[in-house]
Amino acid sequence: MNRTTSITLLLIGMLLFLGSCAPFAYVIYHEVVLESSQRYSLSGIGMSDKTTFNSSPGSLVRFAVEADVSTDSVQEDTENYSDDYFARFDFPISYRISDVNGNTLLKEDVRLVWKDGGSISKSNENITSTGGTLTASTSFDKFTVPADGSFNIDIEVSPDTTYEANATSLKLLLYEGMIDNTWYIVAGIIMVIVGFIMAMIGFIFVVTDAAKASTQQQLSDPNTVNDLAQRNTDANQQAMFIQLSAFAGYIIPLGSIIAPLILWQIWKDKDPYVDRMGREAVNFQLSMALYYIICVLLMFILIGLVLIFVVMIFHLTFIIIAAVQTSSGVEYRYPMIIRFIKS
Repeated sequence: MNRTTSITLLLIGMLLFLGSCAPFAYVIYHEVVLESSQRYSLSGIGMSDKTTFNSSPGSLVRFAVEADVSTDSVQEDTENYSDDYFARFDFPISYRISDVNGNTLLKEDVRLVWKDGGSISKSNENITSTGGTLTASTSFDKFTVPADGSFNIDIEVSPDTTYEANATSLKLLLYEGMIDNTWYIVAGIIMVIVGFIMAMIGFIFVVTDAAKASTQQQLSDPNTVNDLAQRNTDANQQAMFIQLSAFAGYIIPLGSIIAPLILWQIWKDKDPYVDRMGREAVNFQLSMALYYIICVLLMFILIGLVLIFVVMIFHLTFIIIAAVQTSSGVEYRYPMIIRFIKS
């Protein structure tokens, strides 16, 4: 694969990978950001309501129930080592959606509950160790509007008999213009996978071509040629395997340090070249481990989120370059390395 093709493949892969944000963002907008188009005030806890709504025929819509909740029952947040508390509440909801002829479009029993509900959202929380208030809502399943655009809903929000919380200002919200998330999510996942694979293939070929060009340049040096003439092929292969063994770090913890270290210790006495290249590989991996730790610490000020990807690309790039160089017997020196292990 020539350099132009490799770069093109890399760029297309990166565009696909970054472009995968679009379908995911579109789904998030319609599930989280989209505002309700119609609101209806419910009678209250333990009372039944029946009302009629109109929307675009054949469109996808969903309902949600919103309430101002007050409770004396709380649970301490033990996972985040903070003094925060969760307000506890559990309101059973029964509803039935039907067309003008009484045919059931959707019927469910759901709960407006403080946790374990993927469709629950909370806002305006004011919770202490003795209780508090918040605004909570829960979303229902989507359904398709009948051909005449009209549909009815029968709904009842029952009292909380578990935590004895109170709910006021109950509202029924209608969200119109919903979408079927399935194909957008599938498209986003495909774009991520295909984009990543294409970008990695292009990246590997770009780096490999650059490494080969550098190797050819070094091989044109008479001193390098003389060194290679005195070195056997096994030493070159062993030096290359030591560099490549660093990829073990992407499979097992600390593998990028442990694997090169073990191979270096096994082969270092067989040839001085293997000893030098093995020491170089271990020093590089120790340096990269330090750089990764620094990136993790910098994540607290967000810059680490960007730096860790830069460090990862740097890491992958020079492992591949070192493997190509050492396979040809070139005396390779990693850049930006801290030589913890001296010769």
